[in-house]
Amino acid sequence: IAQFYLGVCYHYGYGVEVNYENAVRYYALSANNGYIDGECNLGACYIYGIGVEKNFQQGLMWLNKAAEKNSAQANVWLGECYEQGWGVQKNESIAFTYFQKAAEKKHPTACYRMGYYYGTGTVVGKDSRKAFDYTLIAAEAGDVEAMNVIGNHYRSGEGVEKNEDKANAWILKAAELGHPDAMLSMASYYYYGLL
Repeated sequence: IAQFYLGVCYHYGYGVEVNYENAVRYYALSANNGYIDGECNLGACYIYGIGVEKNFQQGLMWLNKAAEKNSAQANVWLGECYEQGWGVQKNESIAFTYFQKAAEKKHPTACYRMGYYYGTGTVVGKDSRKAFDYTLIAAEAGDVEAMNVIGNHYRSGEGVEKNEDKANAWILKAAELGHPDAMLSMASYYYYGLL
């Protein structure tokens, strides 16, 4: 565990200078000792090329080890790999399955992606209520993109009862956190006197 946290310190500069190579070294020590978070972060380093040259094969191997131990974050990253076709054949059905596993643990990114899938009807049947419910979990966890989407759900009444006050509150929250579409929405509301 200590090796993993040393990796985190070097990765994010907690108490030391950021040094991605050292982060990878400590994540690897942790992963080789079977520590789930070390496996997960080492896999991500290989997938995204952080501190090491990109190597999808290595990244997928480590992420799969962590996912087999039920790591929500590993499932999210594997979902992204299948969505993007990183080291695997692009497959949104498989991506959905990984996001679904992570969403069961209320992982914000996974919940946001589930909201997208249900909202667009991609892979699964369109279900506006499920789209809203999943996206709300992500928004309440601080996902700024989800906050903007929830505001739009309340504005349109898609998947939830229309509520202008809640729509404005969520979009304002997203705007205050720097979301460009939310800032544009708020500017137009103020300009046209809609608030």
